[in-house]
Amino acid sequence: MEAFKAVRIGLILIISSALIFMSAGISFGIYGLVKLNLHPSFMILLLILSLIFYAPFWSFILVKWQIWSLNKIYDFETFIELAQKRALIYPQEHFYSKYAIALKKDKDLLKELILKGENSNRLEILREKYQFKTVLFYKKLSRLFNTLPILELSIEGVLLNGKGVINWTDFQYIEPKTSGGKYPDFWIEYQLKKTNKIEIYKLTNLKGGLLRLEYFFKLYKQLATTINIRNAGRCAKFEP
Repeated sequence: MEAFKAVRIGLILIISSALIFMSAGISFGIYGLVKLNLHPSFMILLLILSLIFYAPFWSFILVKWQIWSLNKIYDFETFIELAQKRALIYPQEHFYSKYAIALKKDKDLLKELILKGENSNRLEILREKYQFKTVLFYKKLSRLFNTLPILELSIEGVLLNGKGVINWTDFQYIEPKTSGGKYPDFWIEYQLKKTNKIEIYKLTNLKGGLLRLEYFFKLYKQLATTINIRNAGRCAKFEP
């Protein structure tokens, strides 16, 4: 499984379970107000209590999700990076990692999986899958109004409408960005080598969100870099 899919499942799991606990607190609070004529502050108290009870549950299911994900994903480093940015995984020395509420066997297994991931290289699986594949990004409702992609990523580089394909090695810097919020804007910020100008490529009404976009940027840059390194090694090996 690709890292962005596991992270997306983790976000859905955490957000939905938090909403369930909050909804339960609000429901009991409304019942107390309507049926028992309790003070309105009782509803606030129940909402706070629901969040307090949610904290150990959150810690427990987070460890379960981490174990499940580490058993499924191919690309350990990218997964850790994406998950840490979204507060789904914390560094081992972090408070939430040290004092996570979980079964001892789960804590031990999690440490084992992290150590295994740090010392393994499963990038070849992704190389076989994506080396000759182009990933397309569309606008929302594009199948109804416009069939052309607004962005294409491959191991060769980035295809920007109006600019053609730019090889990964030609970039000094490139990173997908978002404004965040309920109705976010997306764009790519990049700088080409031998230039001082930072360019902006807008991804208006992007379908799929930042997580998928960020993942494939990291994946293809990594694949392109490792292939260049391997090719350079071969050339060095056969030099007279």
